[in-house]
Amino acid sequence: MKSYISAATWNDAADKIKAYNLKNPDHQKRLLPVDNVRATAWMLTIPASKHVLQEVKDVLEGGCYAAVFSEEAGGKTGYRHYQTLAVYKSRATGTQVRGMFSDAHVEPARKVIDACRQYVSKEHTHISGPYSIGHCDDVPGMEITPQEERRKDIYDYLNTRIEDGWHYLDFVRDPEYRAWALTHKQQILDLTEAYTENTFGNSDRGLLLPDGVHRALSVDYIWGPTEVHKTGQVLDIFGRRNVFKTKLAKHFPFDNYQGQKVLLLDDFRSDLKFNDLITLLDAYPYDTDIKGSHAWACWTKVVIRANISLSEQYPNLSERKDPLLRRFEHGIVFEMTDPDMGLPYDSAEDAMIGKRNDGGAQGVPGFVPSWKRAARVACSTSMDGDGFTDDDFDRLIAG
Repeated sequence: MKSYISAATWNDAADKIKAYNLKNPDHQKRLLPVDNVRATAWMLTIPASKHVLQEVKDVLEGGCYAAVFSEEAGGKTGYRHYQTLAVYKSRATGTQVRGMFSDAHVEPARKVIDACRQYVSKEHTHISGPYSIGHCDDVPGMEITPQEERRKDIYDYLNTRIEDGWHYLDFVRDPEYRAWALTHKQQILDLTEAYTENTFGNSDRGLLLPDGVHRALSVDYIWGPTEVHKTGQVLDIFGRRNVFKTKLAKHFPFDNYQGQKVLLLDDFRSDLKFNDLITLLDAYPYDTDIKGSHAWACWTKVVIRANISLSEQYPNLSERKDPLLRRFEHGIVFEMTDPDMGLPYDSAEDAMIGKRNDGGAQGVPGFVPSWKRAARVACSTSMDGDGFTDDDFDRLIAG
């Protein structure tokens, strides 16, 4: 018959190991397994990078009697996690608890339930919550206090504003939340990072296509001679605060990027490696390097502004330019020849999706994807032996 140990016995042994590890950082001992521990109250640290909020709620709802948890960011490391107190009606084994989240760090609770609940709701590392799951009202000490409820309302408001595109300075400018923001800067930054990672680090950006997938960015190529107000037109139509202008000549071209929805590659002249540009124009998750950190790309619109035509970019490229030309499918290739000549958009909303107001078509004029050209060549060859050649294609994009 398998023997079990109590939470107190396990914690006594764990305390000795933790004390040893603090004194001997280069010779760490592992904590005892929790599989043969039986307890009614358990503490879990669930990695937020691998589990979304709703998943955590659903699993806890079906896995224990009551639970309280908050999303936090480690005070020193910034490690995002859900700090959780899970309570069972009768004693559960560590194996049962780990069955909910196999990648969570699990320990039997060492304190009374009220103290544990306060611990998972602490302020200084808080991102969201606390969230109550199951029968918390039936467990003494599990009830959320009015102060914690008020704090949850504040963080819910902050999350809503961040989803609307707010940043730290927006909260500072808000009269209602200015005082709170000035004393909780790190929490707001952690909230913003958590939102962008959840939204843009785990899913594609871009236009919602007919098949229901966010797969394609809208990319514009605006070109023409100097002094025709090309950059100004871009900033005017989208709004200056919504546009991030890359500094391609710098070591960190995305330094100070703060989640802007529009990316501007200004005065572009084959400044990036071709494959790097193609990756930049994709809707897949893109992690940018900034000084001392990183930031997930949030842009769904890219504007390339240049003084030369699209056909003059990457003149030494030996391979076909199809991968680049395809990126303009949901945008425009537009030549500005006069300062009074505006972009062919009625609004920022239209510009974000490449919806023209002049009757012109989206994409590179006359461009046909390689797979369609191949099909035409095959069809033409089967009919008369003549087809669409690479020379034909080169003349097309040069024109």
